[in-house]
Amino acid sequence: LDLSEFQSLPGRAGHRARYLDREHRRVVGELCGALPPCSPERAARALHCVDTRTVYSKRLGLRALVPVFDFMNHDPQPSAIWELADDRTMRIEATRDLAAGEEVTIFYDDVPNAKLLLMYGFVVEGASKHQCIDMEFRFPAFCHDAGEDVVRAEVRLLSDGSVQRRALLVPLLRAARVAAGPGQEGAGERLFAEVLLEQASEELGEWEAVVASSRDASMVTIATGSRDLLKRFVERLRLWRESSEPGQAMAALSRTVVEVFDDDTSSSSSSSSS
Repeated sequence: LDLSEFQSLPGRAGHRARYLDREHRRVVGELCGALPPCSPERAARALHCVDTRTVYSKRLGLRALVPVFDFMNHDPQPSAIWELADDRTMRIEATRDLAAGEEVTIFYDDVPNAKLLLMYGFVVEGASKHQCIDMEFRFPAFCHDAGEDVVRAEVRLLSDGSVQRRALLVPLLRAARVAAGPGQEGAGERLFAEVLLEQASEELGEWEAVVASSRDASMVTIATGSRDLLKRFVERLRLWRESSEPGQAMAALSRTVVEVFDDDTSSSSSSSSS
């Protein structure tokens, strides 16, 4: 996978691509330095094999190459689960009855399609838990000076425009309330919503540009999904802002909220409520 073509992607996806590209260049340089006969092309191929074939146990903090297991394909609805045991053996257990000759599939990781492409070289079409994006919000939104105090929050936006873990946005909400002043809770809520709305709308425009310009099928899949869910996220905030009794802005981002969207964004399935 040529990471250079993905570095211009919006938001966290582009940030991840640029980071991986720097790391790959560094490791390839180290490999060539340690093994002089090794060409950069050969080192890059070897690194790609390791990156895409290794399994990682978060519980053990261990990364391993496991022959045969590394040929198992990913499926959002897998037929088996796996575990790297304490004795460093790989255990695979079927989650349902399997027919003779049926493929045994596993679940690689709970990540957005953009990260799936960067890590494994493919995307999942259609409705799945991979139809999401990671996005960083900042307060104050206009601050670009590294010397300024900027409150940041990285959250996952789901296909229905909701936020997976809204608690991560609390520091931004507190900062907005402080900026609004004592006794101005309503103004703080509105400022918080405007910050999210401004930054989400900006990234939405960037993804729309990718949809219009890209000819890569995987890139279009990622960009279309990101565009659609950001539309839903923005619509949630706009509906909250226009409500006669808006209440708390955070409630508008809950997965339990049912919203009515335009026809062009209503076809995707919503995530289950928490």
